[in-house]
Amino acid sequence: MITASDTLTRLYRGLAAVEPTPEDVGLGDAFLDTVIARPIVAGDALDALEGNLRGVAPRFADLGPDEIRVVAAAAARHLAVLADQDGVWLAPFARAPYCHIATGARLGELSHEYRRSPGQEGRFKRMADGLLHVLGQPSGDVGSKAYVQALRLGEAAYVLPDMLLTLSVSPNRYVPELLAAVEPTLTGALLEMPEWVAECVRSAAAGSPGVEWPTLSWKGTEDVTGHVDAALRQFTELGLAPHGAERFAAFGQLLRDAIRLHRAELERSCLNALRTPVLGMINLVERKTPSARRAHGTAVLDGKLLDDLFAASPEKSRDVVEALGKSRWIEPGAPDRSLFVTSLTQIPGPMGKIFSAEDTSIIRRWITWLAEPMQVAPIGAAPVTVPDLDAQPDEPAPSTFTGPQTRELFYDLVAGRERARSLRRAAAFVECWLDAAQVIEKPVFSWELPERYVADEFPEWMHKTYQDMASAPVSPVADDGKSHRDRSFHGAADNLVDGAWLQGLTRRVVLSEAEQLLYDIYWDEIGNGKPGHSHGVMYEDLVTGLGYQLPKFWTRAFIDEVPFLDEGFVAPVFRLAIADFPVSRFPEIVGVNMVCEFHGLGTAGISKADGLTDLGFDTSFTRLHIADDNVEMGHSARSRDAVVFLMAQAARLGVTDEVWERVRRGATAMRMAYVVLMQGRLGIAPTQVPAHLLNASGR
Repeated sequence: MITASDTLTRLYRGLAAVEPTPEDVGLGDAFLDTVIARPIVAGDALDALEGNLRGVAPRFADLGPDEIRVVAAAAARHLAVLADQDGVWLAPFARAPYCHIATGARLGELSHEYRRSPGQEGRFKRMADGLLHVLGQPSGDVGSKAYVQALRLGEAAYVLPDMLLTLSVSPNRYVPELLAAVEPTLTGALLEMPEWVAECVRSAAAGSPGVEWPTLSWKGTEDVTGHVDAALRQFTELGLAPHGAERFAAFGQLLRDAIRLHRAELERSCLNALRTPVLGMINLVERKTPSARRAHGTAVLDGKLLDDLFAASPEKSRDVVEALGKSRWIEPGAPDRSLFVTSLTQIPGPMGKIFSAEDTSIIRRWITWLAEPMQVAPIGAAPVTVPDLDAQPDEPAPSTFTGPQTRELFYDLVAGRERARSLRRAAAFVECWLDAAQVIEKPVFSWELPERYVADEFPEWMHKTYQDMASAPVSPVADDGKSHRDRSFHGAADNLVDGAWLQGLTRRVVLSEAEQLLYDIYWDEIGNGKPGHSHGVMYEDLVTGLGYQLPKFWTRAFIDEVPFLDEGFVAPVFRLAIADFPVSRFPEIVGVNMVCEFHGLGTAGISKADGLTDLGFDTSFTRLHIADDNVEMGHSARSRDAVVFLMAQAARLGVTDEVWERVRRGATAMRMAYVVLMQGRLGIAPTQVPAHLLNASGR
């Protein structure tokens, strides 16, 4: 259980992770369910806060450089909790099943353009990071306890980001709510702030080399409202958004109130930073106390050893501030004549690298205030009421998976609404299959990754392997295409979610070089956001042309009513499951990707396509992959380069052999998932699978 006092910050820390834990996801669901049932900020309290703020805001033109800096720093900290994850809650539209639905694909394209088009990737994060680096960099990684503590925000500042991040980790549970978040994100409403605050932020950014203030709104040329409305109707018709219209309207209002609260909290913090210089100074002493203890030797202040004063801080921080204000180091009203500023905090003074730009501005404003020390009460926050939340209890993770369990997990991963449960089972399945695949009796493959990675030799290995595949003997299509129909039917679950092994990368705000290469592959796999261009949709057309009328793959009917072989769910479940761990399983994902993209190239794939065309079959799906996966500039080339980037990083860390072994394990697990389906179809042992089936594309 987490208590109300730390619920919102605890949720932010957990949900902001690229791989949130099942416990964090369960807590997020409990939080959002509570918020939907009963808003945690009363409407009259929010009205009262906005009323207190109205009319007390200063004019930007009346603010000096120090005031601009403290306002910009306060604003940047509030912006950071949204900017650090900017748009990640739109990632589900680029994942199964939404990217396979026409209206969802369009929203996926809009979200991709917002997050990934040139100059867009992580732009608000770069801005917030840049300002915080210049003005006062929080310590620790984003989402860490140290980072959250350094942001110094009230609980109310986390209401909006926690709501949005819950949508990102449990999209199947909150489809209408997810749709309600699209327009405020794309139009910049989430990050809007009062104009006088925005002027301070823009001014601070303009004066900070390398920090660029991005345009808040991104509207593109499309009717965002129209696309959202169309998606809501289609998702509701397809059963993905029960009670869609009512839930959409209710959450839209809730989201607008949360945006108002976040904006009000931001402005309140900025105003308090201006109105209460002495409180800012006391807070500064409290923050510096841990490093200030036992750091001053025999230095005294007001007749007392500084080390003794700091030993009683932070409880006695006000005493430290009062003693400093009366000392010879401070000239009230004149920061530029105060020795504390001119001699101690300037480089190469003894505290020349202790204070950030924001800290220095706080000190200067406090010294100015001392000339006329008017006491002004800070503006209070709107009360936030959050109940204690209980996480879902851990269920025993299966050690093995039966066919029915694997089918059920497929449904959970594409459309199930209990995300925490499916994450636990996904982790167990990945571990189970990675181990099992290594000990299953293997056939002789046309190629396997080298036992050891040698940087100078790997590109040449790729080239030679492809040449061998291109010159390999081929077998003609036999049985009038019966095996093609059979393979297409039982491989439907896998091919309908083509590319799924990479969809976890959509949660990344900023991608590494290797991740970017794989993300580009994934974007191709889902049709670059174009409705009907997703490889999964194209495969649906293929099986329909073969005479199979399948239920939508995200419905229970797909796993319960269609006589698929259980073996046909191993590969798609492995690919969907491992995608949920794009950080901890990244080397294995690189190996999976090598098999998926390098598999089926060469004369075997081309010959199969030609033979099937002669028999009157539609081979556009197979030929698309032969073209897309080419080794010159296609997916195989990008896969090769992703390996090179990953292994270069491993070499720098001195873990080449360990990482390469994990890449090979991932590749073997993916290979054997294909083999298991083939042996299931043919009713034979793995080593008896005909070579021409192993060497040709399974697509």
